[in-house]
Amino acid sequence: MKPARFLAPLLLAACRASSGAESVPPAAPPTPAGVEYTVALATQPELAVRFTVSAPASADGTTVFGVDASWGGVDDAADAILDVAASGADGRPLAVEKTSSHEWSVRAPAGERIAASWRVAPNAHQHDSNPRVHYHTLFDAGLLHFIGHLGLLTPLRVDGSLRSRVAFRWVGFAEAGWTVATSFGADPRGFDVEASLDELRHAVYLAAPDLRVHRAPVRGREVTVAIAGHSWPFSDEEFVKDVRAIVETERAFFGDDDFPYYLVSVIPVGEADPHSRSLGGTGLTRSFACFLHPDTPIGASGGSGLGVPHLLAHEMFHHWNGGVAGMEEDEQLVYWFSEGFTEFYARRLLHRAGFGGLEETARSLNEALKEYALSPVVAAPNEKIREGFWSDRELQRLPYLRGDLVAILLDHEIRRRSHGGRSLDDFFREVVAHGREGGKLGTSALLERIASWTDASFAERVRSIVVDGTPVVLDAATFEPCLELGSESLGAYELGFDLDASRAAKEIRGVTPGSAAEDAGLRNGQRLTSVNITYGNPETPVEVGVRDDEGDRKLRWLPQGDRFPVPRVKLRDGAASADCAWL
Repeated sequence: MKPARFLAPLLLAACRASSGAESVPPAAPPTPAGVEYTVALATQPELAVRFTVSAPASADGTTVFGVDASWGGVDDAADAILDVAASGADGRPLAVEKTSSHEWSVRAPAGERIAASWRVAPNAHQHDSNPRVHYHTLFDAGLLHFIGHLGLLTPLRVDGSLRSRVAFRWVGFAEAGWTVATSFGADPRGFDVEASLDELRHAVYLAAPDLRVHRAPVRGREVTVAIAGHSWPFSDEEFVKDVRAIVETERAFFGDDDFPYYLVSVIPVGEADPHSRSLGGTGLTRSFACFLHPDTPIGASGGSGLGVPHLLAHEMFHHWNGGVAGMEEDEQLVYWFSEGFTEFYARRLLHRAGFGGLEETARSLNEALKEYALSPVVAAPNEKIREGFWSDRELQRLPYLRGDLVAILLDHEIRRRSHGGRSLDDFFREVVAHGREGGKLGTSALLERIASWTDASFAERVRSIVVDGTPVVLDAATFEPCLELGSESLGAYELGFDLDASRAAKEIRGVTPGSAAEDAGLRNGQRLTSVNITYGNPETPVEVGVRDDEGDRKLRWLPQGDRFPVPRVKLRDGAASADCAWL
């Protein structure tokens, strides 16, 4: 996602003049005057960072600076922007009015160069256990990390897609021994670039005393990998090697090497915990920002699978799915495609890149089949996903799973109709080619394209799944001849108490009557001392530490409800990757 979803003075771009015969239409408006940013670090007498943005005043005399009201599930990021001040071209102070929770207005004559400045106080967000907090500006003695949507004041009420000359300057960082990296380069002085405000917002900026910047060749271009922290159980070289393999595979898939610069950054977040893993990341302008618990193994999530490589493959694929081919409607309504099809291709392309083989592919596929079948919201319509995506964990997960299985259905149908001559790969490259021409992703347009590759009946089947919430049913022949589709008996994931409320209160809340948790001895009001949970996995026991009148205890139970058949694949004897047309 989703989403996500992403500063010292600039030299103004000279406006280009043009001339021609009288029959030629008037020249387009000149390139807008540029925006200038500085980010200044001070370590004495106390740690501080101050930002400045400079831009021409609006034509109506009121210039509004602001951050996004909400991005990536974060809607309070503006609270971190402190002491906003403004000045005119001659340095005179200008009055600043806070006009909303995330906007500040400044009055000055039209076209005058004005500057707005603000500071961010040191905080402990980097060590918070809540993954969404990590999209906030993170700042302490060991790290500055922010995404433009939530960390940079930008001039609002202007066309964010217009490009102009932008300058960004780091001040005081090199002198303090900090290394820097951004979506636009890793020069310690900053960068000068032709870019739009949208690109500046949808970008990552980071600096740290221990940041290591590696440059790796990929298909004749260079990929920059910035790694912060020293507690990783993998080496920098291992991480860079995996990044190279995944980037090379995905660029080769699209035949796309138009990447003069690309950044992959990874920072440690939360606290090391052998019983808990948190993997997060977001694709941004020319970059991918990765957030991992500091003890995360590079090849595993929750003890199995390819957690970090899968995260990298998924988020990098968003450069094309959701990036080159952008969305035309509320993004949550198209997540079944932008997120779900990206899940499908993360699995397929990791296999092609040599990660894990058929066994890992089957394991990953079974995880998706199980999670989808056991989801309590499996039949939710698309509109419900839009309404509850940022507030309901199950609804947030549904389009990833639903779209993954729809991609499997469509791939099988295209291969069946073409007798193996074409696959979803050909369909998807066509979608991206359309995106290069300005086409956008919308459910109706995608269904029309699916109908043109299959027929109206199949497109209606897909529509009923992604719009109405009709559950996906896979044909037994879908994965033949290398995988066999069967089923197993499992119960839906049922934790049995309110985990979020219990963590917040530091005592057990919301125990479900009659649940396995209650049977194990969990009671409302017990002191919560520890949690070991693999969220969403009904086959892994839960262990919760509590303190009550009986003292300190560890309670364990299997978080399952009533059992029912769940689809599952297994390798056929002697199966090899070469036998798997669907890969």
